[in-house]
Amino acid sequence: MEELIKIIKGEIASHNSQNANVKISGATGKILGLASFLSALGLGYLFFTLPRPLPLSAYWLLILMILSGVITLFSTIPYFWRNPLLQVSSLGLSSIAYGFIPWEDVKGIHIQKVTARGMVRAHHLFFFVPNLSKYVGQFNAVYKFLHSLRPSSTKDTIMLPLKRTNETPDIVCQLARRLWNERTGRDNTWFPGMSAKENAAWERLDEHGRNYHIPSVEEIRKKHRGYSAQLARSIEKESKETMNAIAIIKSELNKRDRKTTIAIIIVILIGVIISFGSAYIKVFWK
Repeated sequence: MEELIKIIKGEIASHNSQNANVKISGATGKILGLASFLSALGLGYLFFTLPRPLPLSAYWLLILMILSGVITLFSTIPYFWRNPLLQVSSLGLSSIAYGFIPWEDVKGIHIQKVTARGMVRAHHLFFFVPNLSKYVGQFNAVYKFLHSLRPSSTKDTIMLPLKRTNETPDIVCQLARRLWNERTGRDNTWFPGMSAKENAAWERLDEHGRNYHIPSVEEIRKKHRGYSAQLARSIEKESKETMNAIAIIKSELNKRDRKTTIAIIIVILIGVIISFGSAYIKVFWK
């Protein structure tokens, strides 16, 4: 499918992707998974050589570390056999973690860039699948377990890290969006972490942008006498719907800002309480 990749890069003018099937390889974290597991075992051995008795918290810490190592290892085991990180075709997407998902069930695609100190450190590719729960049976065993622990607000989202991929993350996202668009006709904006209400507003804005058309003076002249009034009503309706969508987006942004502010205040208060509590104990409980 080198030809399709060249299309995305703008090197070729056209392409029929009816039989497209592209495998995306990249870093899968399998070395990290193995290292985490071995580190957990090493810490476990060290734990049992320490003098007794040990506090109960130490046992809980050991259990959590071993469990984390096991989950990390088993989530990467399928990639030890060089399976692709992601496979996209004219029919849908496929991965070792989640199995095959047809494009018809995908309602949004987004690539997220993680930056630190002004540099892009990682890319995450997101797929919005509202009925993802019906595919849980085909998930990798570890991902099935992890999916059950996810909050309900994120259980309809697939996230795949794109690191050291054979094509750049942006090309991978564009490729997925192109195949999704050709199969379903969808090309709407969607953002992970936003409410369904806000994403619906963005989708309406996209739809208005695609369908909105202001005819030229020549077109208006060729129409019937009442066309100008009809056009004015249509423009007014589109404007109201656009303003409503913008108002929803603004309202949701304000809600997120308030939640962030409240969370910061709570963290500061907890820090203050802990600091004063520690000082009180040192002064009065010597």
